[in-house]
Amino acid sequence: MGFSGRHTEPSTGGLLRTGVAIAVLRLAVAVSPALLATSLAVAQLAPETRPQIAEIRFVGNRIYSDTEIRDQISTVAGRTFDQQAVERDVRTLLTSGQFFDVNVKTSPGPAPDTVIVFFEVVEYPKVRYVRFVGNDKLNDGSLRKKVGIAVGDPADTSRVRRAKEELEAHYRSKGFNKARIEIHEGLERTDAGVVFLIEEGPSQKVWSVDFVGNSIASDARLKTQIESKPPIGKHIFRGFKGFVDTKTIDEDLDRLTAYYRSLGFFDAKIGRELQYDDDGDWLNITFVIHEGPRYKIRDISFAGNQVYRTEQLAPLLELETDEYYDQSKMDKDVNSLVEAYGAEGYIYADIQASPRYLEPGVMDLVYEIGEGERYRVGRILVNIVGDSAHTSHTTVLNRISLQPGQIVDIREVRASERRIMSSNLFNRDPTAGPAPKISFKKRDSDTLNADNRREPQVRGQSPEMDPAEIDLWVYPDPRPPASLPTPHSPVPPEGLPAATHIYGPRYAPRMLSPSADSPNAARFIDRSTQDAAGRHP
Repeated sequence: MGFSGRHTEPSTGGLLRTGVAIAVLRLAVAVSPALLATSLAVAQLAPETRPQIAEIRFVGNRIYSDTEIRDQISTVAGRTFDQQAVERDVRTLLTSGQFFDVNVKTSPGPAPDTVIVFFEVVEYPKVRYVRFVGNDKLNDGSLRKKVGIAVGDPADTSRVRRAKEELEAHYRSKGFNKARIEIHEGLERTDAGVVFLIEEGPSQKVWSVDFVGNSIASDARLKTQIESKPPIGKHIFRGFKGFVDTKTIDEDLDRLTAYYRSLGFFDAKIGRELQYDDDGDWLNITFVIHEGPRYKIRDISFAGNQVYRTEQLAPLLELETDEYYDQSKMDKDVNSLVEAYGAEGYIYADIQASPRYLEPGVMDLVYEIGEGERYRVGRILVNIVGDSAHTSHTTVLNRISLQPGQIVDIREVRASERRIMSSNLFNRDPTAGPAPKISFKKRDSDTLNADNRREPQVRGQSPEMDPAEIDLWVYPDPRPPASLPTPHSPVPPEGLPAATHIYGPRYAPRMLSPSADSPNAARFIDRSTQDAAGRHP
């Protein structure tokens, strides 16, 4: 049998292992019709009739051991031969940066209906040295950090090309806009190392930044929108920072354009003039601005809203008709609409603001609303990394004011996250790991009912969940909603009493109380069942 996974540079001869001859396929070599038919048959057989893998062998590896290669593939001896799995293994090995080429072939195994799978690999040689020639102002240490190639790494030519691009970007960020870099060694498979030839040129800095044509915003305000700035203390030893980066200057044009459009100047055009001094060391930048007309909103409307009427949504907006367009206000209005829908279980509502330009200076604004389905809470799973006590999980659950069967309220989700964050159960240092979060997982009602019959998970970890994560399963509400309240005037779901505390009107949270059966055990209770003395029936 024969199967070719990938063939970039065909070999010129055969390989002999334990007395079995492996034919190497080439376009210039006649292939046995019987061998080709057998090869196709292995790939096209149904899973139950495919041969079993008797053994996996690796050919051509000298730098990496069989074990190191075997750890990267999913094909395993004893399993049924799977062409798709083998192709995935070939892609995995090729993208590892360790191999220039990978071919897969098969031969009959020692027993009937078995095959031996051969992985032929062509390894990249290892880098013996990394050198920089011609760099005077930037030392080797800083350049090595940028190239990301060290002695002993695989000599991957694509990595060498990317390293050159990183060096060019690094030199530009330091004001060396005329720097030229060439790869002297590292592009040929016979090269023992990597050598970069560098012509640095002068280091250029910004002397001044000016604006011409601006009326709505001052120079000082516009300077806060760009990254190109003169160095600090430029009159003393050329100052600190302030390097000329032509890419950053081009990006500043985009930043200024975005700023003007956020204020309603949709026809604004911005250019730049660059003027160097006689030595080419200092640069004066002038941004030339043509503001154009500022657009006013003639009409605001909603499309696709069925849950809420237009007269209910309109009061949530900060932008009004006959006002100048303001993107920051529009973004706030979109968030307000998303919040209104999320408070009533429409947690996947998709709301987009669509400006419609009618004539110079006049526009309409349409909020396009995809409401989606209304969701209820299913199961609540807690995942805490490490060996945590049972009380840690129950304490987390006690800080979540949502309960299974309740309509999902996005405000309650965020408030629960804040309470969990302030509980000190999780690490709050963002540099040490992810912050606690509550994520949604869609489940249909049939799956949810089947899962609810199982033992609920109150400790341990789910393989699909991230560290410090609360997995909130939600499912579509099978019942059509009754008439909804006005946005931001929440009412409790059916059968759930209201409660008032520091977060405002909310649903009664679950609390922990010692169980009568065990002083160390805990059970969830409903605060609404307490009498005046705090006792429970």
